[in-house]
Amino acid sequence: MLKILQENEKDPVNTLQRTYDNDAGGEHFTCQDVLQKVMKHKIVRAKWCKTCNNNKSLAKCRKTCNKNSGCRGYYFNKDDNICTTYLKGLQNSSTRYCAKTSAILGAVYKYSCVYGNKWSPPKVQDYLKCKKKCKTTNACYGFAYDEKEKKCDRFMRKRAVPSKVRSNGVRCDNKLQMIGPTECPCFSSSNVNDVVSDLIQGEATAYLGKESCQINRQGLYGLYYRYDTLPSEDSLSLSVSGADNDGLGVCVKENDMQSITIEEKGLCLTLLQDACKTLEDRYVDLGRCPCYNADTLAVAVKNIQDGTKILVSGTCTSNPSGNSIDFFYKDPSNSWPAEGYSVYVSGISDLKMCIIDGDIAIRDIYEQSALDCFKLIQNACQKILET
Repeated sequence: MLKILQENEKDPVNTLQRTYDNDAGGEHFTCQDVLQKVMKHKIVRAKWCKTCNNNKSLAKCRKTCNKNSGCRGYYFNKDDNICTTYLKGLQNSSTRYCAKTSAILGAVYKYSCVYGNKWSPPKVQDYLKCKKKCKTTNACYGFAYDEKEKKCDRFMRKRAVPSKVRSNGVRCDNKLQMIGPTECPCFSSSNVNDVVSDLIQGEATAYLGKESCQINRQGLYGLYYRYDTLPSEDSLSLSVSGADNDGLGVCVKENDMQSITIEEKGLCLTLLQDACKTLEDRYVDLGRCPCYNADTLAVAVKNIQDGTKILVSGTCTSNPSGNSIDFFYKDPSNSWPAEGYSVYVSGISDLKMCIIDGDIAIRDIYEQSALDCFKLIQNACQKILET
């Protein structure tokens, strides 16, 4: 797991790290502490081919990086045939090597490469100022900051360097070595599947104090559940911050929270959304109506409004006790069978149930789930009355 650093942290050197920005501009950087190793290749150019030796030296530079499992990337200066490799930091490393995360993730092949030049603005006193200079320049692909030398090397894309500087280099980052295999750091698919299985089999129950499978008041999307062995007010969770694509995320497993990158956030969210779909398909009660939702009732309402279906007599009228309501409809050409939904809200446990497709009953649902079902049908009936 790569440590996530905030802007105000005094981030130590000598560790494998990823920094993550969340301020104005929205740029995110993947950074690692490295040692620079500089090699100068002998220049021997054939008269008939001015670029042949350059190409061979570039290939040799990449081969050198490939041979070292700790190589995070390299920069090749074509004019001087100088190959600089950036190796996983050891105790005496002083250089922080960074690239815009989106550029690395967008690479199709093993290396993310950009042609341009290395440019070093003067008098850059610290790492954050170096990062800011790159962040505020769209053409800046990445940077390397040497803490000992107080030197900031920015890697500028071709045609974006100052006019007095020639575009004579190529920088390449090893995608896997820089980013690592992206996965949800809080929970795996196996963890999620185990919870889903326990909820389906009844070994775990939904925790009703928080809303599962939707973005709750805390801005988290997830599963909230408990086991009988837990104290009555305690619960467990698998969750991730929001379903949006902006900003720093967090993920939670059993109430332990970690900061995560936007890529990890997407993977965590996908795992949970797939789990919620499975639970919905199995009509597992999570504190909301397990039989139907606003979308399914909206389809029925539309069919009734356009005449495809007609309401069954007595529909949308709750019984005298006010503890049940139906939303049944049928094909105009047939008197039977009826389709639709119903719910029973009662103090008697057996009568807390909802009905789907006219005759499939889901029994022993939570009271708040039954009330949710009741409200959904009321809203659907109101739409019918308004037409």
